[in-house]
Amino acid sequence: GYINAGIASGKATKGHGTLCSEVVEVAKLNELPKMEPVRVEGDIVAVSLQNKDHDYGALGPLTEESKENNVPDAHCDAQELIPHSQSTGQAFEEKNLDVSTEGGDALLPPINITSVGNTEGPSLDKPEAAVIEHPGNNCEVNHKVDSGGHCKKIIIVGAGPAGLTAARHLQRQGFAVTVLEARDRIGGRVYTDRTSLSVPVDLGASIITGVEADIATERRADPSSLICSQLGLELTVLKSACPLYDVVTGNKVPDELDDELESEYNGLLDEMEQLFEQNGESALGLSLEDGLEYTLKKKRAAHAISSVGHDDQLISMNSRGGADISKNASTEKEIAHCGEDGKIDVLSPLERRVMNWHFAHLEYGCAAMLKSVSLPYWNQDDVYGGFGGPHCMIKGGYGAVLESLAEGLDVQLNHVVTEVMYRPEESDASGINGKTVKVSTSNGAEFVGDAVLITVPLGCLKAHAIKFSPSLPDWKTSSIDRLGFGVLNKIVLEFPEVFWDENVDYFGATAEQTDLRGQCFMFWNLKKTVGAPVLIALLVGKAAIDGQSISSDAHVSHAMVVLRKLFTDAAVPDPVASVVTNWGLDPFSRGAYSYVAVGASGQDYDIIGRPVANCLFFAGEATCKEHPDTVGGAILSGLREAVRIIDLVHSGKDYVAEVEALQTYQVQSDSERNEVRDMSNRLEARELSTALCKNSSDASYAVASKESVLQEMFFSANTTPGRLHLAKELLKLPPDALKSFAGSKEGLT
Repeated sequence: GYINAGIASGKATKGHGTLCSEVVEVAKLNELPKMEPVRVEGDIVAVSLQNKDHDYGALGPLTEESKENNVPDAHCDAQELIPHSQSTGQAFEEKNLDVSTEGGDALLPPINITSVGNTEGPSLDKPEAAVIEHPGNNCEVNHKVDSGGHCKKIIIVGAGPAGLTAARHLQRQGFAVTVLEARDRIGGRVYTDRTSLSVPVDLGASIITGVEADIATERRADPSSLICSQLGLELTVLKSACPLYDVVTGNKVPDELDDELESEYNGLLDEMEQLFEQNGESALGLSLEDGLEYTLKKKRAAHAISSVGHDDQLISMNSRGGADISKNASTEKEIAHCGEDGKIDVLSPLERRVMNWHFAHLEYGCAAMLKSVSLPYWNQDDVYGGFGGPHCMIKGGYGAVLESLAEGLDVQLNHVVTEVMYRPEESDASGINGKTVKVSTSNGAEFVGDAVLITVPLGCLKAHAIKFSPSLPDWKTSSIDRLGFGVLNKIVLEFPEVFWDENVDYFGATAEQTDLRGQCFMFWNLKKTVGAPVLIALLVGKAAIDGQSISSDAHVSHAMVVLRKLFTDAAVPDPVASVVTNWGLDPFSRGAYSYVAVGASGQDYDIIGRPVANCLFFAGEATCKEHPDTVGGAILSGLREAVRIIDLVHSGKDYVAEVEALQTYQVQSDSERNEVRDMSNRLEARELSTALCKNSSDASYAVASKESVLQEMFFSANTTPGRLHLAKELLKLPPDALKSFAGSKEGLT
């Protein structure tokens, strides 16, 4: 199940100064009281414990099986996705979230080892003073640890979700763990600001993107939600409705137009996969914006042709210098240059503003300009399904989750790591041996250990903020360079009173210019979460990048201009307090969260997460391809690396790598089978269409020739089995037909 990181671990020891060799009695750790079901009142989720003196593990109680063995309970069944029948319940309905634990032997959902809200970023002006324990270097031991495995010294760089989760699990398994944090607080990109406003507000991660395990779709809840239930934190359920307002007219966008354009936008996204298949490897250099604009113009032009009945519009557009968007034009160059023609727009001004809003929303999901996002792999994580259940916010802030994980850990704040030295020759392939790493900080301190876990944001790795000696291998640095790390910021405004619709959790605003489409494109209503009239305006895309050089006052002023355009009938007051984040200029984050940039793929997440020389490990949301850009993904990555380290110490084997290799093989096999099946289906469909055409009296009923279908598949085949299947069909063609495309320069390459 979820690996036990142990919020209650401090109560299972005789003290923080326990020696490594001392085994502590923890027999009563699993004597769990029953939990009251969660209550939802006015969309507020509350969890109460009958026994307030008992504390739970950060991710659940130890299992009965683990108490009977001497080895760490560290192995996860990567194939087991459906929670056990005795799992901690997370059956969530719109008005009833039941998170109850029945009995002390409850098992938790297993991890699938193979980005809770988006990790947006903090304000640089108002750092939060963290209050945490510093027990010193210690080794907290429990009865599960083999005497040959404990007392290994692990250094963790970064006290964010990944680092704290890994530290907690390793410490419970008997390792001596020291966490080095550059900031004067814990949390990293999870930052609850308790000073800028009259109420706490999350300047970084703020939304748990799923609090319910969904057995039907094999999706589990975000692990943050489980910690919230253990801590008795209240959650507010977020409704998906988001009314959209036009800044030009000041009115709400008509529902009919809004629905039509949203449907068209979703259709454009669906077309991206087909566009990738048609262009094969040449599409790797295309951006998502290229594909969306190309498909939008092509579809609109095709609709106009069907209405008019001839190709005059296409001819007219091409003669005026526009891109060739005729039926047969889908080459890489045509797609890449389609969006550069600013003189011609197939949308009306209002339609363009609404469509730009949807594009801005997509830029929010990626934390990047769509021009920088990969067309083929922008949504590579969709296949894993994400977390199940509705999205929620935490009353009191996300920081409470991180504070619970940090309790009892040796966290050294204000330690900026400058160099990591490791000796790969002392780490053989069979496990972690000897003191192989030394970590240096800017204040002159040095820490020596058996291994180091790097959990700093991808932005810091890309900026070479830490020197590695010897240098990281090329396979690692190449993926670090390829994968993207974007910018997203918040403008937080507190007002004396509410002047907006309190019944909605979000509302959107269009922009007059395409370049500004991400500037205050959406406002979050935090009233029911923080208990005060607070709005958060989002800055995404180009507006977020350009906004890094704009003052906080200017951002607040622009947000007020937008609000006063939207609420002309209300007296919009000036804010009584405000705070603006700037994650991109924060030296300890250098951005918000990762995305698949042009030229990158989902494999880069895995490569960044792979260890170097069995002594240098990596975790964080940018190493979790299943759940990137989420706190849940960061937590799972920390558990993954903790399990990997434990396995290497106790067995000398990297079982995590074996599971990942098996899953990669499975995905590749599925892709090969799917391509062969799709080829067969297309050819069978063409044969059926040909037969129908012969029996039809409609002269306009035309069917593509077999040669044209094979030619299209010839240039888009991606797998060896697919190419072999295609070769059998190609050999059936007349030699002249085969030469017409297979013998060309393009065909040969």
